[in-house]
Amino acid sequence: MKFWFTLFIMIFTFKSGLAFDAEEYVTTRCMACHNIDSEEPLVGPGLKGVTERRSEDWIVKFIQNSQAVIQSGDEQAVALFEEWDKRIMPAHDVSDEEAKAIIEFIASGGVSSKEEAAVVASVEDENLQPRAGLDSQAGQTLLVVLAVIAGLTFALLVFFYGGIYLKGAFFGLIALSVLAGGVYEVVMFAKSTDYTTGYAPEQPIKFSHKVHAGDNEISCLYCHYGADKGRHGTIPPVNLCMNCHSYVKTDSEEVQKIYEAIDQERSIEWEKVHHLPDFAAFNHSVHVNSEKVSCQDCHGPVEEMDIVKQVHNLSMGFCLNCHRAHDPAFAEDAEADDIPGTLFNCATCHY
Repeated sequence: MKFWFTLFIMIFTFKSGLAFDAEEYVTTRCMACHNIDSEEPLVGPGLKGVTERRSEDWIVKFIQNSQAVIQSGDEQAVALFEEWDKRIMPAHDVSDEEAKAIIEFIASGGVSSKEEAAVVASVEDENLQPRAGLDSQAGQTLLVVLAVIAGLTFALLVFFYGGIYLKGAFFGLIALSVLAGGVYEVVMFAKSTDYTTGYAPEQPIKFSHKVHAGDNEISCLYCHYGADKGRHGTIPPVNLCMNCHSYVKTDSEEVQKIYEAIDQERSIEWEKVHHLPDFAAFNHSVHVNSEKVSCQDCHGPVEEMDIVKQVHNLSMGFCLNCHRAHDPAFAEDAEADDIPGTLFNCATCHY
């Protein structure tokens, strides 16, 4: 009796912390492929008015496992699948109630997905930031699992052994819980380290982009001359700096560091600011030569920076939103035959 009472209390106490966040779920998952505030298509159809076109039960089943609904022979599901070139919508591991919460949020119009796509020019968007830590849904789930395990172990010890091992088991469970929580936090932190928004390392020379690119309007391609020719933007060699600084501010302490590097026949060891994982193949020339993407779209207003910092999180969601904004398949004058564009082919960036 004591066992079941203890278990009930533990589950009831911690389960309350697992409230399903429909807004977070829709924003971070559904809006990657769907507009929810209009019928305009993205990767999939716009969802505005979907509750008027389909029954709630149908939508719940389709969210949970669209392929199962299609394979059942449902006429609406099959027609939708054919209409969208047999693109497979991933299954979502949500309960009926959670699916209904998603539907309710979508029906309300939620957050403007067009504003979401504007993240290419905004640093304020938080939906594409890494969700890590014990305040996230995954973290709360871990807490509940640990609590249930601790409760079961504690209750079993009391039930079978009374108070003999109670003290040692109690402190042992606390230590185990703290250790598991610490490991989880370390893993989540490690997974989020690529998102270095705001990173502004100290450089060996206090080079001001504001002075050069802003005040003096020197073209980005004058220094980063490889950006329109290949994958890398390139760092300018010291002799390029000397084209100007053989005559300009020759007595400056910072310019003297350039002279010193030349005398020692070494390069300036600049600290890299913008990092992408190795499995993401980004080519500067493709973007620069498209004449649709400016340097500022990815690097922020560099011409206003004395110290360069990372403005955008450069996540996969950030890149996809930019691709949506520039893919001719979604331009106003595009023809339906242009869909889908190569900007949504996985092999375009991962090869």
